[in-house]
Amino acid sequence: MKIAILFSNYGPYHLARLNAFREICEKRQWQLNAVELFRHETTYPWNELRTDLPIKTIKPDDARWHSQLTIIPSCLSVLNSIRPNVLIIAGYGSLCLSSVILWAKLLNISIVLMSDSKKNDSSRSPLRESIKKRIVRQCQAALVCGDIHKDYLVELGMSDKVIFKGYGSVGNDSFNPSQVRHLPRPLENNFFLTVSRFEKKKNLHFLIDCYADYLKKSVGRKFDLVICGGGFQKLELERHISQLGLKHMLHLITFLPLQELLKYYAHASCLIHASIQEQWGLVVNEAMAAGLPVLVSRACGCFNDLVVEGINGYGFDPNNHAELTQLMLKVAAGDFDLAAMGENSLKLISSFTPQIFADNLAKAVECALRNQKEAFT
Repeated sequence: MKIAILFSNYGPYHLARLNAFREICEKRQWQLNAVELFRHETTYPWNELRTDLPIKTIKPDDARWHSQLTIIPSCLSVLNSIRPNVLIIAGYGSLCLSSVILWAKLLNISIVLMSDSKKNDSSRSPLRESIKKRIVRQCQAALVCGDIHKDYLVELGMSDKVIFKGYGSVGNDSFNPSQVRHLPRPLENNFFLTVSRFEKKKNLHFLIDCYADYLKKSVGRKFDLVICGGGFQKLELERHISQLGLKHMLHLITFLPLQELLKYYAHASCLIHASIQEQWGLVVNEAMAAGLPVLVSRACGCFNDLVVEGINGYGFDPNNHAELTQLMLKVAAGDFDLAAMGENSLKLISSFTPQIFADNLAKAVECALRNQKEAFT
């Protein structure tokens, strides 16, 4: 049996999942074909892939030079050359991805949808929701991140019996304290860490303002703030930091490859993730896998699944300056047992691994095949 798995492009956490799924495919004598639309994207400028699994890249140059219309024929040509029995596809929101789902449906190929969408991601128009329902109903099974993502697919017309969880995972072992604690400290001071793209929904102006309030109100030695990422807001954020006089304490660092990022995870005191809109938030997985306490916006899709308040961290309203500022003050003052919270993060994230992703994706594949067979008998 041939399986094609299609992502926009592959980065480190995709490969961790893919390698775990490949082991299952080999045991079951399934032929796995990994496909990506682009090798280079400005959103996630990952380095070249380090994997022995062949990956078919439809457009090896930069994604920004291609429209949806130009990539559809190339994508369908690659998939036609594979002619899979099962198509696993990450998302359905673009013209290209919805066209691929229609192509698979016309050829009676079983479809497994991987989705991290939730109802409150953005405002929903009746017309768009109607179109989504038609697309989602073409899929025979799905893999989602958590319960709120499952609920949204059910609302779009998919049976809850064909939806499996486990999509939101990273390569936990790469972040484990035993693997990274030997890395050199990037800063002398203790520091809060944020790993995020520099864009509006990540709410970084809010975070910077809260940090400025924290510095005004804190007593004793103060924590630095490190923001690692990249994106079009970089100059705007730099101006904001300069205007607040924070350049000596707030470190804005452009996109780092995983090996460089690990030293920040290894030595941070706490992760802060302040998004006002976030389907999941894999950086929270990464921080927990590194044994960090987490302060997470309640707007993040991962909040209900990954954060147990008072146990491994706290949630906050991403529009409430006072709430986040108070949490930062308490973290820095030692009001929380950060070591115990970090240990709890490690325990909780053990339920979100590439192995669980792979196991549940295999169940989704089997479910899709059964449903497809039943539809033709």
